[in-house]
Amino acid sequence: MRGGIIRSQGFDPVVLDRHDPHQTQFGPMYANLSSVFSKLYMYKSHSEPTWENIAPDLAESAPEMIGNPPTEYVVKLRKGVKFHSTDAIRNNFPSLAGRELTAEDVVYSYERQKNASQSIQKGYYYRRSQYETIDSITATDPYTINIKTKGPIAPFYHFMADTNAMIIPKEIVD
Repeated sequence: MRGGIIRSQGFDPVVLDRHDPHQTQFGPMYANLSSVFSKLYMYKSHSEPTWENIAPDLAESAPEMIGNPPTEYVVKLRKGVKFHSTDAIRNNFPSLAGRELTAEDVVYSYERQKNASQSIQKGYYYRRSQYETIDSITATDPYTINIKTKGPIAPFYHFMADTNAMIIPKEIVD
């Protein structure tokens, strides 16, 4: 075949893991999934997961932290972020293809992990304890998320940049 694009990723053991970004526990799978899904925040360098090394990804800026110590986080999303619109997405999830990311997608992704203990697959939600620290998460408008924790959680900003914090659209799960 001439022309076109070849995309390839290889790592044999990935077949042993899950392709769900909230359930994977396998390091190389994170790299594969991070080429498809983004998070509110990311580490500028994975070799230094420090507070100063966190940068906005889907978020416009660092969260507004309310309280001392903080127990509430207000996150503003970047506008114009869209989900992929490949042939596979258009054929299998037509309503998702090219759809703009909204605060509801973030709420769904975080609630899915927060409520994982009620799932028959709860053992696969590797980082669910991080999300169980959330008291409530709401979309206050299409681009704003308000997260209240059950108390002060020192690493919560890190949780939003962690490997399993990828934001997925509900359409691909339900």
